[in-house]
Amino acid sequence: MALKDIRKALRAHLIGNGAVAALVVARVFPVKLPQGERGDSIVINEISGVGDHHMEGSSGLATSRIQIGCWSKTADGAHALHLAVKEAIDGYRGPMGSVANEVDVQGVFIDSWRDLDDEVADLRGKIADYRVAYSER
Repeated sequence: MALKDIRKALRAHLIGNGAVAALVVARVFPVKLPQGERGDSIVINEISGVGDHHMEGSSGLATSRIQIGCWSKTADGAHALHLAVKEAIDGYRGPMGSVANEVDVQGVFIDSWRDLDDEVADLRGKIADYRVAYSER
């Protein structure tokens, strides 16, 4: 059985959330914002992760630190997007993702957040770190 991809599951979950989709449509990207993208967007990065083991090997459980960046032309827009994402995933537990990559999530918990300003791209950002506990199998 192939291991599940929490990043893809988070992307599908966010795009499937009405409040988030109303702001970004499907502009949820892995790792970095595509050059020239100007619409409100989300960027998902897996910062770190740790697996769980017992005496017979992997338990199949993992915890990842996921960074979600919310980008907009204005600070208020980035903050509104951050709040929509937080509402959609903070405290969430249950199935997440698509049929092909459904992940059993034990819990999503926001850890910290901060404002950013990208002067080159002329975008404002709100970046949040989440701890995500899930089953890889």
